[in-house]
Amino acid sequence: MTPAPWAPLSGATHAVALEVLRRGPLSRSELARRLGLSAGSLTRLAKPLLDSGLLVESGSTGHASRAGRPTRPLDVVADAHHFIGAKVTHEDAHAVLTTLRAEVVASARADLPGRDPASVVAVLRGLAAELGAEPAPRSRHITAAGVSLGGSVADHATVTAAPFLEWKDDVPLGALLSDALGVPTAVDNDLLALTRAEHWFGAARGHDRFAVLTVGAGIGYGLVTHDRVVDSPDAGVGLLGHFPLDPLGPLCPRGHRGCATAMLSTASLCAAASVGLRRDVGY
Repeated sequence: MTPAPWAPLSGATHAVALEVLRRGPLSRSELARRLGLSAGSLTRLAKPLLDSGLLVESGSTGHASRAGRPTRPLDVVADAHHFIGAKVTHEDAHAVLTTLRAEVVASARADLPGRDPASVVAVLRGLAAELGAEPAPRSRHITAAGVSLGGSVADHATVTAAPFLEWKDDVPLGALLSDALGVPTAVDNDLLALTRAEHWFGAARGHDRFAVLTVGAGIGYGLVTHDRVVDSPDAGVGLLGHFPLDPLGPLCPRGHRGCATAMLSTASLCAAASVGLRRDVGY
């Protein structure tokens, strides 16, 4: 099957495709109920999605419809499109090739020769080329890419601050990568990207409120409430990292005593273990 051409959807058609992607497979009656559509409207909206190969009628559910025939749920064709997803740290980049349902087809990583934007773009271009050339039953067309990093990002395009990469000025990373990779590329804060992935495809799929907590070089969190990711101007600033935990705890690099960074970050855990064991301990 030839990959369907990428055509951004809008309005009710977008809502139908997105609901099937996130919740499918779904019967037409259930899909219409969820979106508040009539049966006729749903049929009209689903037809071009079926014709383009984005949606497909999956196996019969075994439940008879009012007409007496088993229903055939709608589902996405997961391999109709493939995407590059990447995470950039202060020392390397990790990339994956995924399907529409975020199923990992192949993965690769590479060290960063430098932390400047040009070096990051060059590494990601190399990883994307490597993943696009992975052996496959048929040629895989890369539809788009998404890149996450620790820092603040505006409009899924411009990195306004990235402390781990020592970026202090605005970097139009989305535009730079779109040019380098030849496909539309979105950029996001790594915690927000992780939260979105868990919300749509991960452990929190089907839940409309939850929190994600991460421990590593820094302390991060993501939040979903009323089925929406909380994306505020504070995202990427690292406010949770300096939440006070123990008034008698150790100092963090910024001088806060007993904050989350001082107690739970990778460097702090290694330092505490090294003191207790009286020898250097790695994470």
